[in-house]
Amino acid sequence: MTDLAVTRPGTAITVSVVRASGKLITRMHPGPKNTVDDLISAILQTAQIDGDAKMVLYFQGRVLDGQETIEDAGLTDGAVLTAVRYPDLHVAAGYEDGVVRVWSTEAGTCSREYSIGGGAVLSVCFGPDGQFMVTGSADGAARLVSVAKGTLQQTFRGHTRPVTSVAWAPHGMLLATGSSDSTVLIWDMLAGESVLRLEGRWGGVTAVAFSPHGKLLSTGGADGVARLWRVDRRGPTPLRSTVLQGHGAAVQSVAFSPDGDLLATGASDCSAIVWVVEDGSCLLVMDPWTPTPGSREHLQGHRLGVRSVAFSPDGAV
Repeated sequence: MTDLAVTRPGTAITVSVVRASGKLITRMHPGPKNTVDDLISAILQTAQIDGDAKMVLYFQGRVLDGQETIEDAGLTDGAVLTAVRYPDLHVAAGYEDGVVRVWSTEAGTCSREYSIGGGAVLSVCFGPDGQFMVTGSADGAARLVSVAKGTLQQTFRGHTRPVTSVAWAPHGMLLATGSSDSTVLIWDMLAGESVLRLEGRWGGVTAVAFSPHGKLLSTGGADGVARLWRVDRRGPTPLRSTVLQGHGAAVQSVAFSPDGDLLATGASDCSAIVWVVEDGSCLLVMDPWTPTPGSREHLQGHRLGVRSVAFSPDGAV
């Protein structure tokens, strides 16, 4: 058990903290003037969870504000709180009904729903600290949403057609949105305005992703080509190996390896390719047909389009 400081003698209560699966984490004895953030800090310490982890507490169907006191939150003796971590143990999914549902990978259940407007949600990503997420919608706008409160914080408008992909830079300063209007907009998250614009005859932008260090951006197009850009607030600069050609149809997904040295692309022609970022060479091809000229290795792959690609945290897979 963890004992928090009690501000008035005899007023401490006992609360149980459980995981999304229902498994008990700990029981605590906070005083009425302790805050929800006090509880979260104690939970992280008790459960020996990384202190940088982001956690929220649910009580009676709502997320508790970290600044709320135990008294203001309405917690009474015997209350049961559910602790959830964002985004490490959760997956956010956008649906055609305009709702974003956040799923617990621990319990396999939907832990929260967000209805934010804009029609079908075509893309969603968590921010670097897990406290916010951004959605791309059919109405051509991207929206910033508070994960804890479920409230709309800001709307980014600049595209003329649906926003098909969103990516938040690891440093948190920049957001990239790709659209079927064949443009990519780079947004300054502090100013809340577009600072860079990439466009071309790509037949629509289908995927965007920042490298782990946040200095490179990869885009996938309906023309079957992936591109690499060096991005900062002074302007986008194409790399020498900007154009990565090897797919025969729209590039549906792009993803950097954890060290940023490799880029994986998946396309609707049933193929996935791994590229060397430094020189743009093809390292590995996975498709049902013949090897791509110049590739170092070839593996038989999917029989249908590849909609998503990702590397394991250690980059080995």
